[in-house]
Amino acid sequence: MVVHRLPANALDAAPRFVIGASPLTELSGRDFSGDLDKVIRPLLLHDGRVVLFVDGSVVVVGADGKEVERIGRLGAGPGEFRDGVALAGVGDTLIVHDRINGRLTFVVPGSGVVRMRPLSPAVLQHFTGVIGQYADDALLVGSQGFGISAEPDRPTIVPWYSARLPAGSEQLEMIDSVPGPTIVWHVDGPMAVRYSSNPVVVAWGSEFLISDGEQWSLERVSADGAVQARYQLPIRRRPVTAAQRDTDTKARLAEMRARRAESPSKADTTRLYRSIRSAPTADSLPAIDKVLIGADSIAWIKDGAFWYADRQWGWTALHRDGTILGRLVGKGKDPVVAFGANRVMLKSEDEDGFVTFRVHALTTKR
Repeated sequence: MVVHRLPANALDAAPRFVIGASPLTELSGRDFSGDLDKVIRPLLLHDGRVVLFVDGSVVVVGADGKEVERIGRLGAGPGEFRDGVALAGVGDTLIVHDRINGRLTFVVPGSGVVRMRPLSPAVLQHFTGVIGQYADDALLVGSQGFGISAEPDRPTIVPWYSARLPAGSEQLEMIDSVPGPTIVWHVDGPMAVRYSSNPVVVAWGSEFLISDGEQWSLERVSADGAVQARYQLPIRRRPVTAAQRDTDTKARLAEMRARRAESPSKADTTRLYRSIRSAPTADSLPAIDKVLIGADSIAWIKDGAFWYADRQWGWTALHRDGTILGRLVGKGKDPVVAFGANRVMLKSEDEDGFVTFRVHALTTKR
């Protein structure tokens, strides 16, 4: 295993990425053939094309914003989908995990559906899901969320799993786990402590990139469980003040009120808002919030942040060799949803609720 111990000033000394003023590609929900609001995880390919899973199809859009191809359709037959997210696999392969139809579909843009693999729901346990591919039908699996369960006066720490699913197997093989969010009993039931650990388990090519998020430390782990490298910065959880927590709570309440104004509910809002105000929070923020992998295999690590009231945001570009390539920073709500090769995709929503994705070039300056 190689340990990359980065200096304390590495982030401050790193070049700054600059987002190009004009988008290279723009997809507006007002005129796109499909509901962009339902796109969970858009992808940017190395050549600038955009991949979306929307309305039962894998949609490939050219760098010019024009639809190139639409693979599959809504349904249960061969080459059809009822659920899914398009994930990057090995090479040009994309993977769609269709939980409703109980299968994986392997897609190659330009060639369409190349094969399918049945996948029983029983294979994936502990709220795990397919996150990548390390060989033809051999898959990387990681936690995608967690169940809320706890007993009064007994906090529960949720484990965050990494696992593999070998080709032709229906047996999940656990690789490792890191401590995840803390669940406590509050008012009428269990909830996650705000700002508790936000672990990372993502596919970095045919390997895992794993972190518990508590400190700026990530491990690159092969599909057989061997740790290949560790990347470390002397950054730990950042303390927060009572005033900052109060601002974050107010932002959460404002968001909920806005949504309830659009979709009135008969729920006891007074009790709900009181519960949110009194909800437990950690006294510091995780060092790492999440990680996205670019089409050029650069890992982008997001700074730990408030859940609802980000006043600034930052991403660090990390090469496999341990080099920090630069920082992308901004103010307000973080709009970043994907990275390509020297590109970034931003998401916005207008006053009518229409979503727009914009792809911008990334350049660096000192």
